[in-house]
Amino acid sequence: MHGVGGVGGGGPGNTVTAGIVEKESDWLASQRHSKKKTRIIAIIILLILLFAIAGGVAAGVILTRKKSSPNNSSSTSSSSDSTNSDGGTTTTPTSSKDTGKWKDYLDNPALHRVFHGIDYTPLDALYPECLAKPPTQAQINIDLAIMSQLTTRIRLYGTDCNQAEMVLDGIKTTGVDIKIWLGIWLDGNATTNARSLVHMYDILDKYPANMFEGVVVGNEVLFRQELTESALGTVLKEVKTNLTAKGIDLPIGTSDLGSNWSSGLATSVDVLMANIHPFFGGVAAINASTWTMTFYDENNLPKAKAAGIRGMISEVGWPTEGGTLQGSVAGVDELNTFLNDWVCERMKDGTEYFWFSAFDEPWKTRYNEAGKEWEDKWGLLDAERKIKADVVIPTCN
Repeated sequence: MHGVGGVGGGGPGNTVTAGIVEKESDWLASQRHSKKKTRIIAIIILLILLFAIAGGVAAGVILTRKKSSPNNSSSTSSSSDSTNSDGGTTTTPTSSKDTGKWKDYLDNPALHRVFHGIDYTPLDALYPECLAKPPTQAQINIDLAIMSQLTTRIRLYGTDCNQAEMVLDGIKTTGVDIKIWLGIWLDGNATTNARSLVHMYDILDKYPANMFEGVVVGNEVLFRQELTESALGTVLKEVKTNLTAKGIDLPIGTSDLGSNWSSGLATSVDVLMANIHPFFGGVAAINASTWTMTFYDENNLPKAKAAGIRGMISEVGWPTEGGTLQGSVAGVDELNTFLNDWVCERMKDGTEYFWFSAFDEPWKTRYNEAGKEWEDKWGLLDAERKIKADVVIPTCN
């Protein structure tokens, strides 16, 4: 911030010496008169400059408020706080402008609302990359328009980069029939986790309860060995206690590999959420549906029933390219086979599940390996939001 210095004033027209007033010489008087005129001119110029600066500052404040006001229709940017790996808070810029382009993506005859739920992470919602390239409301609104033709519920994985608020705002703007399972990302950093949970409480306070179906506290944190089962159970119980105290009645779950669930962990949640991927089981696509349900029925559903809670498959899907893993082949034909055997049968038996995923996730190319280049290719639609060539979504008529 720039400071504004003071301006000194001039002296009297006579010289005072030991209390005696002495008359000035004509030369000295003329010099003082000249200096006085110079000071007056300098003061006038300075005052003009100060008024100009004040006017510029005022104009800048007005323009800034217009740009940042959430009620201004021309608003194009906002910001949110993300928690970095050291537990610090970083402001993330986000684009809040809705272009209305999402309307062009409605009424796609290739899409059918046959999935119980869809797993979703918005484009550019990965921290810290979003600091340089943030997610946009226009893109999220397009995604919501597309997903509303596939399901009535989506599951988020975290709140970084303002993604949860933007999804919720997008639901309001587009008016689509979608509710969310709010995801909270957990890792091994206690400070980061605490800040993520505070962010979750803020979101739940800010938005109507009827926009949510549940809360997912952590994804595969046991698989990554970033928290122990005991530590995760403590977090889950604290969240349940805090939500109850706030009068928020939503089911709480955590998602992890189906093989990582224990009877003890099941007692800490309202919903057992198991990630089960037949592709990583090395299963041929023709057997994928049966294999998945058999695994779930034998390993997860009994634990849920014993704890008196709901069971759910929180991730299930098939990649469209990238290689083979034992008997599993990544491909569109294989995806179609799995879809045909899975989707309509789950509608009949009422199994709750989230399909992984609606869209390809290009940021996951970093996890690809030679001959195993499937990490970014699990979408029904590609990263450009076009349904993949030859992918056929069942109608279940």
